[in-house]
Amino acid sequence: MTGDVAGLGSAGHPLLGAVVALADGDGYLFTGRLSARSHRWLADHVVRGSVVLPGTALLELAARAAQETGTRVVEDLVMEAPLV
Repeated sequence: MTGDVAGLGSAGHPLLGAVVALADGDGYLFTGRLSARSHRWLADHVVRGSVVLPGTALLELAARAAQETGTRVVEDLVMEAPLV
Protein backbone atom coordinates (compact mmCIF):
# COMPACT_ATOMS: atom_id res chain seq x y z
CA MET A 1 0.00 0.00 0.00
CA THR A 2 1.48 3.31 -1.02
CA GLY A 3 0.44 6.91 -1.26
CA ASP A 4 -2.05 9.00 0.63
CA VAL A 5 -4.16 6.92 3.02
CA ALA A 6 -7.33 8.65 4.28
CA GLY A 7 -5.65 12.05 4.21
CA LEU A 8 -2.44 10.92 5.91
CA GLY A 9 1.02 11.60 4.50
CA SER A 10 2.80 8.81 2.66
CA ALA A 11 5.50 6.97 4.63
CA GLY A 12 7.36 6.25 1.38
CA HIS A 13 7.94 2.62 2.35
CA PRO A 14 6.59 -0.65 0.88
CA LEU A 15 5.41 -1.95 4.28
CA LEU A 16 4.24 1.34 5.81
CA GLY A 17 1.38 3.10 4.10
CA ALA A 18 1.19 6.36 6.03
CA VAL A 19 2.56 8.41 8.89
CA VAL A 20 0.98 11.19 10.94
CA ALA A 21 2.18 13.22 13.90
CA LEU A 22 0.10 12.71 17.05
CA ALA A 23 -2.16 15.59 18.04
CA ASP A 24 -0.26 16.27 21.27
CA GLY A 25 2.99 16.54 19.27
CA ASP A 26 4.58 13.78 21.31
CA GLY A 27 5.11 11.06 18.72
CA TYR A 28 3.98 9.59 15.44
CA LEU A 29 1.54 6.97 14.23
CA PHE A 30 2.64 4.66 11.42
CA THR A 31 0.10 2.53 9.62
CA GLY A 32 0.00 0.03 6.79
CA ARG A 33 -1.65 -3.11 5.59
CA LEU A 34 0.13 -6.40 5.12
CA SER A 35 -1.49 -9.29 3.32
CA ALA A 36 -0.37 -12.30 1.32
CA ARG A 37 -2.19 -10.77 -1.66
CA SER A 38 -0.24 -7.50 -1.67
CA HIS A 39 3.01 -8.93 -0.24
CA ARG A 40 3.36 -12.31 -1.92
CA TRP A 41 6.51 -13.20 0.03
CA LEU A 42 4.35 -13.59 3.15
CA ALA A 43 3.03 -16.86 1.70
CA ASP A 44 6.51 -18.29 2.32
CA HIS A 45 6.08 -17.74 6.08
CA VAL A 46 3.28 -20.11 7.07
CA VAL A 47 3.36 -21.92 10.40
CA ARG A 48 0.62 -24.48 11.11
CA GLY A 49 -1.62 -22.92 8.48
CA SER A 50 -1.20 -19.29 9.63
CA VAL A 51 0.89 -16.60 7.96
CA VAL A 52 3.44 -15.18 10.41
CA LEU A 53 5.29 -11.92 9.84
CA PRO A 54 9.03 -12.68 10.04
CA GLY A 55 11.08 -10.93 12.69
CA THR A 56 13.22 -9.25 10.04
CA ALA A 57 10.09 -7.51 8.70
CA LEU A 58 9.29 -6.21 12.19
CA LEU A 59 12.86 -4.95 12.48
CA GLU A 60 12.51 -3.24 9.09
CA LEU A 61 9.32 -1.52 10.30
CA ALA A 62 11.06 -0.37 13.48
CA ALA A 63 14.12 0.83 11.57
CA ARG A 64 11.99 2.85 9.14
CA ALA A 65 10.00 4.40 12.00
CA ALA A 66 13.28 5.28 13.70
CA GLN A 67 14.58 6.87 10.51
CA GLU A 68 11.35 8.91 10.06
CA THR A 69 11.59 10.26 13.59
CA GLY A 70 15.29 11.10 13.52
CA THR A 71 16.51 8.16 15.56
CA ARG A 72 19.69 6.61 14.23
CA VAL A 73 19.42 3.02 15.48
CA VAL A 74 17.10 0.39 16.88
CA GLU A 75 18.95 -0.74 19.99
CA ASP A 76 16.67 -3.56 21.03
CA LEU A 77 13.66 -5.39 19.60
CA VAL A 78 11.94 -8.08 21.64
CA MET A 79 9.19 -10.21 20.14
CA GLU A 80 7.01 -11.69 22.85
CA ALA A 81 4.56 -13.29 20.43
CA PRO A 82 4.45 -13.77 16.66
CA LEU A 83 2.45 -11.34 14.52
CA VAL A 84 -0.04 -13.61 12.75
